[in-house]
Amino acid sequence: MVVTLADILLRRTVVDWTRCMGLDCAAAAAEVMGSYLGWDRQRIDQEVRNYRSELERTYRILISDSLVSR
Repeated sequence: MVVTLADILLRRTVVDWTRCMGLDCAAAAAEVMGSYLGWDRQRIDQEVRNYRSELERTYRILISDSLVSR
């Protein structure tokens, strides 16, 4: 019944409680979800942006790229 990346990462797992807040795996998770849910590239990219925005709203932080391991 999961339909968004934020739903699975914020509500169905505890990934957002990790140091990276799930940002290092968000794109990969969106790719996997997209393959199951028929998302195109635009939707996958939008889901990652939406996840970042929801983290910022939920935790009232500004997410910098330095939080994401590369």
